[in-house]
Amino acid sequence: MGLAEGTWLVAVSGGPDSVALLLLLSDLAASRGLSLVVAHVDHGIHPASAEVAARVEQLAARRRLPVVVGRLALGAGATETEARAARYAWLREQARPLGALGILTGHHADDQAETVLMRVLRGSGPAGLAGMSRRAGDLVRPLLSFRREELAQYLLEQGEVAWLDPANADPRHLRSWIRASLLPRVAERLPDVSERLHAVAAQARLERDAWDEVLERLPALRQELAEETARGRLTYAEVEESEADLDRFRTWLAKIAARDYFAAPGGQAAREAVEDAAGELAAFEEAALHADAPEPTAAVNTQQLRIVEKS
Repeated sequence: MGLAEGTWLVAVSGGPDSVALLLLLSDLAASRGLSLVVAHVDHGIHPASAEVAARVEQLAARRRLPVVVGRLALGAGATETEARAARYAWLREQARPLGALGILTGHHADDQAETVLMRVLRGSGPAGLAGMSRRAGDLVRPLLSFRREELAQYLLEQGEVAWLDPANADPRHLRSWIRASLLPRVAERLPDVSERLHAVAAQARLERDAWDEVLERLPALRQELAEETARGRLTYAEVEESEADLDRFRTWLAKIAARDYFAAPGGQAAREAVEDAAGELAAFEEAALHADAPEPTAAVNTQQLRIVEKS
């Protein structure tokens, strides 16, 4: 599963996916140097939540693993969003003092397909359509390549019975409606709908990851351009040689600046970084052009010396 040696917090809801995750991890723990701590959140929403918490504690005991249980008492009126925020806040509170390398969750391939379709319906752009990453900060999702039926079969083979949360089939929740009603109907016409949604996510993820890498590199790029220009190492001939690359980069910066990626938190700062980079790239081109450009003669068309038409 590609996990580093050390302590990991395993989020176990008591449902099939997270129980399968715990069983898989506990079988691998000794050989991979993993120290596992089971974490269960009792949201206090469903009447059977205390019973589910007890079952998770019993499972952890059978696997000889330490367990922590959080009882949040959110009440039946809590929304999915509120429950999720409270759950992850509590999980992070538990992970910090343990020195955990991360929090492991049971999200799988079908969850990914549901997430992408849900974001399509909400009008998300590339950042949203990329779906869930295998690792996002302190959250790690080792099961993203597994299908729900594969995990269910594994539980059956292990003789384990997991709790089925009724909320997962409640059509009042958008994700539940997509899972129980919409995706099965679409699959009647397009049996490979999940694979298609995964393909959408993969393409969007390539763009998102490339964009994230550019953002990370922009400060270093600006510094390098400034240093090289100041030292006179960038000549007119070198800039002319890379004309096509520079032009494509500027065009890409202009296009990406208009996308809804910037609607995300921190988006304004990202937009400003791109606009700054585009401006500094234009300034670099102009400086390099005049620093080493040959004097125009009767045989030289000065228009050919321009790299990019200034707007």
